[in-house]
Amino acid sequence: MASSILSSGLCDHHCHLFLGCPAIEPDALDELDDLDDLELAEAAQVCAWWQLDRVQQQLKAFADSAVSTFVLQTVSLADFKLHLRVWPWLQQGPLAQRLQLYAGLHPFYVHAPAELQPWLETVSQIWQQQSTLKSSLHSPRLFGIGEVGLDKRHGMELKLQIALLDSLLEATVAWHLPYSFHCVGAHSELLALLKHYPQVTGTVHGFTGSLELAKQYTKRGLHLGLGRALLAPQNQRKYQQLLQSFPQETWHLESDFDGSHGVYDPTLLPQLTQHLTNLSASAKQANLRV
Repeated sequence: MASSILSSGLCDHHCHLFLGCPAIEPDALDELDDLDDLELAEAAQVCAWWQLDRVQQQLKAFADSAVSTFVLQTVSLADFKLHLRVWPWLQQGPLAQRLQLYAGLHPFYVHAPAELQPWLETVSQIWQQQSTLKSSLHSPRLFGIGEVGLDKRHGMELKLQIALLDSLLEATVAWHLPYSFHCVGAHSELLALLKHYPQVTGTVHGFTGSLELAKQYTKRGLHLGLGRALLAPQNQRKYQQLLQSFPQETWHLESDFDGSHGVYDPTLLPQLTQHLTNLSASAKQANLRV
């Protein structure tokens, strides 16, 4: 599991390595069923993609930052498969040992409940190889499940999203991996679902909710994800109040980088860390005055 804030260097608990990069043709990715059975034409396509300037710029920006651990969230089966294809290259470069791969089905990217089964088949294969020590040093290792969740603004009808997430949790909870939950406008539904899975751990991504909502999630053993919203002037009083109730260890810092705004910003995580430290100190002083 990814490290907590300041315990062993900077950890970006939520980022996307290849979103925003030029895409490989989806049809080709859908045909990539097993690393050992890649057709030469498909392997050549992935290799050509890897050499694109945009991809290499992205990798360099990550590698040159002071972040020691990147938790890579994926959003679909195609996104996860792409990471599997290039993982041996990633492990031979400057990002080796700095990446933790999650497998996710983001509600934005799921169009039908039937998409869960092929996702489960692929992710289960990686998990089984990992669990039985059949993977090599440079093989992908699954560190968690994410990005998954619920969103009332996008994707399928909410009741279908809930059913899919329920099935996903039921199939993966025995792996005892942390989850990264995306949740917009459906916190009561997510909390109701999590009551059936008390063993679930992980992070509520991009948390901007109330003190009461924070209490409900932390009571279930979940961390709260903090991103750029922490730096917004209008949010300072709110986060100071939250920090008066929850220690720094409750929070996971996240860039939520997705490639849509240039390359990775190496200054963001240090800014978030320093700001969180300052707000925590202010919160402690406020508690002493009470």
